[in-house]
Amino acid sequence: MTARATLIVLAALLVPAVSLAGPPDGAALLEGMMQAAGGLQAFRDLGVIEIALTEEETTSNGTQHKKQSTAYVDAATLGSMRLELPGEVVVARKGAIGWSSRAGVPDDRPQGSRMAVGTLNQRLFPLLLPFTAAMEGVRLGAVYETSFEGQPAWRVAVNFEENFFITPSMAATWYFHIRKDNGALLAAEFLPPPGVRDVRSEGIRYRVLKQAPIGSGVQLPVQVLLDGIDLNGSPTGHVRVTKMQVTVRGPYDQKLFLHPLEVQAMGDRKD
Repeated sequence: MTARATLIVLAALLVPAVSLAGPPDGAALLEGMMQAAGGLQAFRDLGVIEIALTEEETTSNGTQHKKQSTAYVDAATLGSMRLELPGEVVVARKGAIGWSSRAGVPDDRPQGSRMAVGTLNQRLFPLLLPFTAAMEGVRLGAVYETSFEGQPAWRVAVNFEENFFITPSMAATWYFHIRKDNGALLAAEFLPPPGVRDVRSEGIRYRVLKQAPIGSGVQLPVQVLLDGIDLNGSPTGHVRVTKMQVTVRGPYDQKLFLHPLEVQAMGDRKD
């Protein structure tokens, strides 16, 4: 071998190997997001959490609204949820069975169960990310390399089972933007599907403005920003800030989530 050939071989050996690995898959990104927020098991160990919600909203035409409500979520399964709204309105689910009532009177419409489940998912899914991304009916798909507001990131497609949300404009492919360096969720957004854009052409982008530690190291959102976005992803001026005061309520109490008639039947059996 000539001296020149020897030098070429040595130089090649000194060049770092180029990684041919592609982007991580959705499951790995989901695990990373939850680890960045304290871990899924630590979240589940919280049991039932109580969330006092205050929503301050300004629509694109400048109209302002303020709403307050209280939510209860079984962190162990994310399958039991309850939302108490003004006007003595209660919406709840236990597993796939949902119900609602107004002033103690249950909604007995055939579609009531599906509507209750979809309403709860719609209201609480964006507020408890990244942990709600582990809910049944949520699927993380293709991953792409991107940047978000100058931050190197992964962009992952998120799809939902049919009727996961009650509003058709939310029944779209969502996208999570996830920091490359630490796996933390930067934003979650969607545009309405083509079939409903004649009715609603505005999409939504959610971002966590502030987190706080709950329990043993779990970081949960306590302030979430909603930005309305047009079909090009630009802000429309529609803004909502949701402030959340989260406390650990304690062990699972099925009476929070069971239909009132089932709770009554339980009491009758004991008598």
